[in-house]
Amino acid sequence: MGFRDDFINGYWLTPVGPRQRTFAQWSLENTVESGLRANQKQVALLREQLSSAFRAGIDRLADGQLQSAKLLQREIQYQTDNLINAIDRGSTDVVDALQRTCDYLGGQLCEVRWAIDRQTQVSGRILQVLLSSLDNSSRQYWEQGVKCYETSEHLMAKERFNRALDANRTNYFAYQYLGFIAVHDENSQEAINNFDLARKFADSGHSRALALSHLARSYQAAGDLRKAIQSSTAATEAAPERARFWYETAVYRVRASNAEEAILNLRQAISTDWTYWSVSISDANLDPLRNRVERLLADMREEQRVLARQRLDHFVGTLKILREMQIMADIAGWEKRLEQFESSYRTGTVFAFRDLVEPARDVERQALEAAVVALDQRINTLHKALTKAQADCSRELSQAFSRVQEIENRASSVEKSYSSSGFAGCLAVIGGIVAAWCFVGFNAVPAFDSADRHNYAVGGMVAFVILIIGLGWKPMMKLLNADLPARNIRSEIPGAKQAYERIKADSESRLGVEKAGIDRELGPLTQYKEQCRARSTSV
Repeated sequence: MGFRDDFINGYWLTPVGPRQRTFAQWSLENTVESGLRANQKQVALLREQLSSAFRAGIDRLADGQLQSAKLLQREIQYQTDNLINAIDRGSTDVVDALQRTCDYLGGQLCEVRWAIDRQTQVSGRILQVLLSSLDNSSRQYWEQGVKCYETSEHLMAKERFNRALDANRTNYFAYQYLGFIAVHDENSQEAINNFDLARKFADSGHSRALALSHLARSYQAAGDLRKAIQSSTAATEAAPERARFWYETAVYRVRASNAEEAILNLRQAISTDWTYWSVSISDANLDPLRNRVERLLADMREEQRVLARQRLDHFVGTLKILREMQIMADIAGWEKRLEQFESSYRTGTVFAFRDLVEPARDVERQALEAAVVALDQRINTLHKALTKAQADCSRELSQAFSRVQEIENRASSVEKSYSSSGFAGCLAVIGGIVAAWCFVGFNAVPAFDSADRHNYAVGGMVAFVILIIGLGWKPMMKLLNADLPARNIRSEIPGAKQAYERIKADSESRLGVEKAGIDRELGPLTQYKEQCRARSTSV
């Protein structure tokens, strides 16, 4: 095989002969040529190719002697089903879905993946900025170059891209295309030079990583595995969030017999994108380290199992706490969810472990939040009971005290109801006038006229008595008609006050007992509530 074939077959899930295309590649190429139109046929072809690639991995495991072959088969089948669903969900974003598909299917589609990349949102904006700096003729050179390239007129495309570069030497998109044209022309050094220039002028970490990935593939095809590893490692540094570059580096290190670094890179790739778990099982490029890869997968599965078990044990502990709080009846249904998680856990696959961690955390948090609501309802019920007890006590005391007030009001009413008449005043005036008249008459009659003086004296005495009666009538009548009855009424007040004190003591005693009981319930409920909130925060 020549440089072009070595470049294309840098790594590939199911290696094929030179220039042979798969259904997936035809689908992707057709999608690019038609302007990335999302149609069901193209997506279906992608799903079929991915499914076929992973089923091939299952068949390889069936023929192998790996101790965990059956478990790996279940895991790869599980991810195959989920990956197909993911493609369906991502088909609305065709560019992203196709890019990820190219990554998973391997190096055979690296050229197609690059053609798609320029149409992504980020790369598209960068390309527009670059093109806006060109004059109209230079922009036409660029557009003609892309069209010629996509119709496999590589010689014409190369001439157009070079003319476009005369106007803007930093257009790394053009260098990428020139690099692929050099690959088709079997010109390894020119491919390396162009991909290296694309790396230098790339405006983003992702674009730089793509150029480095192509550069690494070129070095590998040219037989310089050391530089291939250097470039691929640099790609992981430029875009550490993309698992594809970690996986490619792992494959190069396998070829360089650098087992330890290869396993570390493979672990990073899988940790970044767990689809590479199935890719690593299916890819024959990892067969030289198949036993080490199997141990890595077993270790990572065990790590995920421990995480899942810890999550489930924490959930079990939460339900135990809720049972002790005696509120399980208020939040029924959470134990059933735990049983579902335990059933998933018992399947033993790494994806079952991973898929239950977050849902179990969410369900546990929901159970704790439901517990807080139930506890709040109980606390509110107790507060209402305490408020009612206090209101009942206040009402009893008010009624008892109103009896004292009623007696006092009745006595005051009796006192205020008395009013004196003018009779006593008249008697006093008449008595005073007659007494004065008799006194004057007595002094005016000669001493020898004793009979008249006697009459005046008697009249004066009578008039004086009348005067005294007139003056004392009002107080006497007030005493008899108001003061004495009011005093008799007020004599009931001490008894009413004693009754009030007895009622007060009994009512406050009952309130104290009831409040103590409520407080005994409120204390634990409040602590339970804070415990649930704290545990929910730590979930």
